Amino acid sequence: MDTVKTIQHYANEMRELMGAIISRSPAGSHWKHETRGGSYRVVAPVDLQIDEGVTPRDGDTFVLYQGDGTGIYHARHPDKFVDGRFTKIGTDKPLTDNFLSAVSAEYDHQKERWGSAHDRSKSAESWLFLIGYLAGKACRSAIVGDKEKALHHCVSAAAALMQWFDAIKADTSGSGSGEDADLQFAVTCPATGLPCVRGCAAASNCG
Repeated sequence: MDTVKTIQHYANEMRELMGAIISRSPAGSHWKHETRGGSYRVVAPVDLQIDEGVTPRDGDTFVLYQGDGTGIYHARHPDKFVDGRFTKIGTDKPLTDNFLSAVSAEYDHQKERWGSAHDRSKSAESWLFLIGYLAGKACRSAIVGDKEKALHHCVSAAAALMQWFDAIKADTSGSGSGEDADLQFAVTCPATGLPCVRGCAAASNCG
C-alpha cells in the first residue's frame, strides 16, 4: 500500500471513529470525569484547525469560534487567529444567520450599550415587560412579512432574557430589583426623578 492510500485509509478510519464517538456523546449530553469528579456538558464536535508551525500540546489554549451561517465550531491557535486572517465585526450589527451566535453577539451589544448596573436595577416586572415588548415586535414583524426584523427581535428578546438571568444570579438582596450595595452609585436623576443607573446624575446626559 503506497503512502497516499495509507493516509486515505487512516483518514477514513478516523472519520468513522469520530462518527461513532459523536453518536455516543451527542451535543447537550452531560458527562462525569470519574477521576476528578467534575461534570461536563458536550457542546458540539469541533473542527480543529492546525496551522503550519503549530504543534499542539496538552494544556494548550485554543480560540473556539462558530460559523454564523453553518453553525459549525472550529478551534485555532490564538496566534493564528489574530494574524490578520480575521477582522472583528462590531456588536452593533444585527446577526440572524445562526440563532446562538446572534444571541451571543446581541447580548454583548446590550451589555456594552446599557451596562450591568442598568440591568440589575430593573424589577422583575420591568424585565417581563421588556421581553414581552421585544417578543411582541417579533410577532408583529412576522405577521406583516418582515422576516429579517422578526428574526432580529427574536434574537433581541432572547438576549434580554439572558441579561435577566444574569441579573437574578447577581442579586444578593433577594428583592428582585437589584438593591445590592454595589449599585449605590445609581443616584436619582434630576431630569426624571428616577434612579440614574448610568451614574451621570446630569439631566443633559439622560434621554
